[in-house]
Amino acid sequence: MDRISARKSTWNVLSLMRSYEFVCRFFKHRKNPPPVPSSRHHHESLIDEAEQERSRLTWPELMTAGGLAGVTAWMVGKRSDQC
Repeated sequence: MDRISARKSTWNVLSLMRSYEFVCRFFKHRKNPPPVPSSRHHHESLIDEAEQERSRLTWPELMTAGGLAGVTAWMVGKRSDQC
């Protein structure tokens, strides 16, 4: 793989990840905020915190985010192939 195609595929992956994160955050912020945790509430790790964040979204919301991210990455890939 040459440098240009490696750069294009890296850009496609980044656009996929950014799109997925954006749609997940959009769905998350449409919902009511969770109750404020008490001062005793501590996360063991960032993974625990991420799991808690992810569990607030439903499967249809996650699938929609993945689908929209896939289409966005495909469109970015098609556009970069034309350049």
